[in-house]
Amino acid sequence: MTTQSPECFIYRGENLYSHCEPLKPFLEQNPEINLYYPSSTNWRNYQGYWEIKDNKLYLKNIECLNYTLNDIFKTNEPVFADWFIGEISLGIGNSTYDEYSTYYENYLLINIDKGIVTDKKIIKRSLDNYKMTFGKYKGTYIGKLLYSNFTSDSSSSTIVDYIKEILEFFTNNQFSNRIYIPYFEITEQHKKLLNSTRMYNYNYFITPKYIIVTSNSLVESDNAIELSILIEYILGLDFGKLMIVKNSKIEGDIPISEKTNFINPDFSYIKWAIENVDNFYVPPSLFVEKNEKDKLKKFEIKRITPTIIEYKPVFEEYNFSPIKDLIIKNNEKFEQLTNLKYNLNEDYYEYNISKNELLEKFGFYLDENYIVNDNQDIKEYYERGESYGKYSDSYAQYYEGLSDDFIDDVLDGDPDAYWNID
Repeated sequence: MTTQSPECFIYRGENLYSHCEPLKPFLEQNPEINLYYPSSTNWRNYQGYWEIKDNKLYLKNIECLNYTLNDIFKTNEPVFADWFIGEISLGIGNSTYDEYSTYYENYLLINIDKGIVTDKKIIKRSLDNYKMTFGKYKGTYIGKLLYSNFTSDSSSSTIVDYIKEILEFFTNNQFSNRIYIPYFEITEQHKKLLNSTRMYNYNYFITPKYIIVTSNSLVESDNAIELSILIEYILGLDFGKLMIVKNSKIEGDIPISEKTNFINPDFSYIKWAIENVDNFYVPPSLFVEKNEKDKLKKFEIKRITPTIIEYKPVFEEYNFSPIKDLIIKNNEKFEQLTNLKYNLNEDYYEYNISKNELLEKFGFYLDENYIVNDNQDIKEYYERGESYGKYSDSYAQYYEGLSDDFIDDVLDGDPDAYWNID
């Protein structure tokens, strides 16, 4: 998907941006107006320029190939947008980027009724996808811990990729990722087989239904059969109890890594972390009272030949329903550590601070008549030259707002060292 260009809004002399489309209701009311803007970055077929002034929304200009502002509204002056009822979310503060969009530190959410501003608030849109910073799941996105990517609705390629990962582990001497497999007692014979299979070249083919392991010579065929039997055994085990293995060390108690293909949720670990780790919480938007998901239970296995296996994943319903007391404890920790409060109905976060504190921090955006004093230059605050993004996946930067320079200078480039700050 091509990143779409946002609409541009002037507010208090600043250019702010939003993917809200205030012109859309007007165009729906006037279907004879067909705007044309030939660009894959602008599917709405126009670029709009807006201004919010004196608590009113104005359309200042339109860019497209076949219409001008004057063609539509018979004027070149800003047009009062009395047709628009809804919300406009404007990104403010530091921003990060990915291939799909731009994400801001904060958003100014403006409610508008027939072109007139009725309310303004500062929100944070999403705090969901941060990485664990401790324990065996360090480096794993918390969403995977709660939901994983393996469900009955998953594409067959998801399962194929996972099985391919297991076969790579057993056959590729250069493979260094950690992998997740069902728990079983590891014997010296298993370790010997691993060393043996990595000495020779084995071919394997995987389809959404079959696994085929072959060797390049008769001498190695026995090992190919043994490997096929081991894969059959592993996939047939209970996926409710898992372990992690790495490289030539087949062990079950090493930490998971970012590259590991996470299989099933681990709610018990989340529960333990909420109850025992002072600085840990789950973003409240993920922690709802009832949430039914799928969980990989096992694979149904049928051997076709000594080296060909037919397989089918079997899922069971996973009822992720945290008890109310745990939700309360989690949300209390969240509010205490972040000074934010989750709005369940609107699905965003608001600052949980006093009105005076809110005005001191964001008065420039919340009130058009708010005057910034010499010690509180909003331009200097948001353009202070500190860089953000180098450690954007870390708790220290994503939640605590620590800059790249602070993490480099004070924490010696290790954002995880934040947890050692008293």
